[in-house]
Amino acid sequence: MNKDLKKNVFFISSFVLYLGILLLIMQLRSDGYYPFPKTWPEDRLLLIVLPHTILLALFIIRYAFLLVSQSEIKTFPIKKKWGYIFFGTIPLIAMVLICKLHIMQADYFKPVGYTMDFEILFAFVGLAIFPMLGYWCYVLIKKRFFPALFLMGVLLSSIILKFIPLFLFPITAKRSDLLPIVEEAAKSILRGEHIYRYYLLDNNIMTQNVRLFGLVFLFLPAVIFQLDIRLTTIFFEFVMFLTIFFSIPKTHRIQAGRQTTIILSILFFAFLPYWHYRHELYEIPFWFLTFLTLLFLNRKAFWPAFLLTGLMIGTHQWGWLFAPFILIHIFLHKGLKHSLLGGMIAVLLGWAIIMMGSGLHWHEFYQHIFGTYEITLQVRVNTLSMYFTPFFLKNNLTFLLHPIQLTIQIFLMVLVFKKGDKTESLAGILALSLTGMLLFNVVAWTYQYLLVSFLLFLGTYFRSIREAEESLF
Repeated sequence: MNKDLKKNVFFISSFVLYLGILLLIMQLRSDGYYPFPKTWPEDRLLLIVLPHTILLALFIIRYAFLLVSQSEIKTFPIKKKWGYIFFGTIPLIAMVLICKLHIMQADYFKPVGYTMDFEILFAFVGLAIFPMLGYWCYVLIKKRFFPALFLMGVLLSSIILKFIPLFLFPITAKRSDLLPIVEEAAKSILRGEHIYRYYLLDNNIMTQNVRLFGLVFLFLPAVIFQLDIRLTTIFFEFVMFLTIFFSIPKTHRIQAGRQTTIILSILFFAFLPYWHYRHELYEIPFWFLTFLTLLFLNRKAFWPAFLLTGLMIGTHQWGWLFAPFILIHIFLHKGLKHSLLGGMIAVLLGWAIIMMGSGLHWHEFYQHIFGTYEITLQVRVNTLSMYFTPFFLKNNLTFLLHPIQLTIQIFLMVLVFKKGDKTESLAGILALSLTGMLLFNVVAWTYQYLLVSFLLFLGTYFRSIREAEESLF
């Protein structure tokens, strides 16, 4: 391909296509019964969800093994004029879908306090259009694509859109108990109490706390200043994507064609309608810690990575899952002595965080963190979630779930010993690890697969950076 042609094309990798498909499956499946009637028999609903689950699993496995095996990335050149159309229309289409979903949920959850004020909705959408419109006017004047400015416009627009639910929809357990539990646990900290207790939420249900102290602590500033705690997730999301972009080497950041994969990946996440619809999610602070950990590992800064791994352990149960793989990755680079010492520091730090939240009430801690799920399996599973547990329950095979999960994790630990020396390989294996847990877990919600997709994106991100750096030598 001659230089003139290279200047006039973008290169879209197969990875960004896989990511788009994964996010599309989550968007279509979403949560709950919609658009299916609740009166439908369980067997019919299970058969509807099964293809979504199989497709999701297959694409995750394929995507992850491309990262782990270091296979060549297929790229598809598109002319810049089509690229401009592509980049320009995705945000507009997404904004329309986001508005549609907000209108739908305002109507569906109207009995629990949701309202729809079209003046507020369209005012924020109008504000969100300005950064993108301003960018494209600048492109028309300068007649070239600016990756940095485009991503700044994407992030500003998406963050403006994230404020819509703060003005229209309350945080209520009648819709979801995810954030209400975090908020009540944070209030317990302020009262000097341990957080592992039952809370009477506004749905009149006594609800257990399955969150770890580290996560609750990150939401504490918003509770102290009596702010909407969704501002915490918006803040971490914005800082995370800014850090992701500014962590790209400058020599790589300015290459528009090479950067198409990262640009589109962030664009897909930032404007994913499902993510805007689920305004009460809480996991973004843990995403940020996971990214920082992988970033330091990629830069061979292992001691900060040990400390961040400790924070992950104290913040989310997935930190417990990821920690062994991270420590094996460090062992491949630094040997047994450093990995053992750093691992001890990480575990002790994570344990100290957990102890701060439990107040040494270990029985309550166990009952809330583990007992809750043991009871759940005995009572019910979510028929419409993308996992295989309902089929095991129907056939009285639930005793096989934990052995299957353990077998998958052992296989992946062997894999990380053999193939996990590169950051992108580790990210792919972490995505497989989490997928293996969710597919056979007691509880699995669609939003939890967003972290799987994010890990796969990070694998692509670190691989792209490595290949760009290698091309300079």
